[in-house]
Amino acid sequence: MSTAKGTALQLTQQPEIVTWPETHYVYLEKIGPFQDTAPQAWQEVHKLIPAISEHNKITGYTSLYKVGPKIYRAGVSVEAEPQNLPAGLRYTKFKGGKYSRFVLTGPYSNLRFPSGLRSKNPTAR
Repeated sequence: MSTAKGTALQLTQQPEIVTWPETHYVYLEKIGPFQDTAPQAWQEVHKLIPAISEHNKITGYTSLYKVGPKIYRAGVSVEAEPQNLPAGLRYTKFKGGKYSRFVLTGPYSNLRFPSGLRSKNPTAR
């Protein structure tokens, strides 16, 4: 995938089978085009990190996107079932198991959206 700067982003073509542990996931959900929802969701999540961290140990950052219904989730995994979450956040627990993983690598700053918006998520890969 080429970008405006000419540096190619690489997406793995073959999935890697990984064993994912049980995960407690706290997230914001947005519905709409990726280029609109991803930046908005991460900006909101980053503002809530101090409040989430006050009562929960954050163990990772994860985004999920369903292409067909255009559902974007930006959130964090926490060590245990979350306590005292800020309003607007949702929680789900992923059962552990084997999953397929595809990886997009390259400079995150090279992702370009038609509207000119770009997520400011420093943890994205």
